[in-house]
Amino acid sequence: MLLLFGSFRLARFNVQLEEIHKKGDFCGLPIPLSAATVATLVISLTKDNKINHPYDYYVIPLVLLLSFLMVSKIRYNAFPRVHRAMFREKPVYLGLIIIALVLVIVTDGQVIFYLFIAIIFFGIFRYLYFLIFHKHSNEVTPKNFT
Repeated sequence: MLLLFGSFRLARFNVQLEEIHKKGDFCGLPIPLSAATVATLVISLTKDNKINHPYDYYVIPLVLLLSFLMVSKIRYNAFPRVHRAMFREKPVYLGLIIIALVLVIVTDGQVIFYLFIAIIFFGIFRYLYFLIFHKHSNEVTPKNFT
């Protein structure tokens, strides 16, 4: 399912591609983020070659959700390029990165799956927020996505 919807996403990307050197936000969930979410689920939440209970019940709905999100029009931010000036301009990024690294170290990497889930749901909640409050209608269905 993920492979099929990933190919649909790539086909849309190739049709809508305007300028290859222009980096922007993504229309739909990026394939690497989807793959990393599934991989961290398997790595973090398995024991004795089985996905721990109750997470085994969430695998199929998660795959369906990720598949739908890859072909959706929900906007996902491109990851910013990290440089020193960015942390001076936007100290919140530095704080979030430090918090994420501490959580990864403290939990021996078990939290990585939940960080990916948080990124995925942030895109959904932002989409719903703009849809409900009609703020910046181009935020809901932007035209220039990669």
